[in-house]
Amino acid sequence: MDKKHVQIGDIDCGSDQLFLISGPCVIEAEPLMMRTAERLKAAFDAAHGADCFAVAAQFEKFRHRLRRAPNGVERVVRALVYLRSKRPNTERIAQVLGYFRGNRYRMR
Repeated sequence: MDKKHVQIGDIDCGSDQLFLISGPCVIEAEPLMMRTAERLKAAFDAAHGADCFAVAAQFEKFRHRLRRAPNGVERVVRALVYLRSKRPNTERIAQVLGYFRGNRYRMR
């Protein structure tokens, strides 16, 4: 497979160096992304128990949605609302839901 090179100004895109184009639809910074992933995992741990296969599957599914899907943050919020309705006495899910609701504008 041939590499395609595109010249943008003085930058050779497609060379052996990483070239990243990003915009307002990506999470602002790596620390925010890491905190978000940790909180998402904590909510699924609280719902299903830590180190459960369901936790790993749910976490991967929603982590992917958060990063890639249109309206990914809103989909994660809806999933957390559903989890909270199924486990109303789990404070950790409510905390994570509050985090996502409070920071959704930064995760679009």
